[in-house]
Amino acid sequence: MIKADAERANFFLNCSSGKIVLKYSRGQAGKEVEICETASLSRDRLIEKMERNNFNLLEAYVLQNDALMRLSPSALNTVRLITQLYKGEVIIIAGRLRISINAKVDNVSAGNVIVPVDKASGRVTGPGIYADITKPDEYTHPVTGVHLIGFEIPFWSECVRLVTQAALRIPENCSIGWDVAVTNEGPLLIEGNHNWHYLSLQMPDKKGYKKEMLKYMD
Repeated sequence: MIKADAERANFFLNCSSGKIVLKYSRGQAGKEVEICETASLSRDRLIEKMERNNFNLLEAYVLQNDALMRLSPSALNTVRLITQLYKGEVIIIAGRLRISINAKVDNVSAGNVIVPVDKASGRVTGPGIYADITKPDEYTHPVTGVHLIGFEIPFWSECVRLVTQAALRIPENCSIGWDVAVTNEGPLLIEGNHNWHYLSLQMPDKKGYKKEMLKYMD
């Protein structure tokens, strides 16, 4: 779109954060994502870069909430909310927070941790879990020293409301893992994953969810 719309390209190149995010729409686990400084880019250079690297999505860089910045400033730390649409009702299966550990993305597969979040309060209820089960759980962030258990995600009720409304918009997909960013002004929906990984549900609680999920499979 930016090839045909110079105004839209300039919107991204002149964004207040000075950064943009390039993605491939079918990418997985944060592997086909690049964060770029806009100061070194022109519209032509941006188009060339996207075409050369097979990027077909362009996003403004999100400045996260101050509390999340203090927790981990290296990446945008997103809330993962898993919704299940069942008989016309949106059910929140689980809440999670993905926390970066000196990485530019917050994906667990990139060496970061994921923590369980109480669905009612938005407070972290357990330690950070790595995908690598040989690594010990983290009770404080290994870089910033912020305690994980008890950390309260800002705008929690707004996050839940956002994904509930989004789930109702696409009833043809009954089960979605939403990634939500939280800014100082409130939550922003980054993406919805139809293929959210079961490990993001089971690992933080250290238990299986097979019986709970089977009841939604009529």
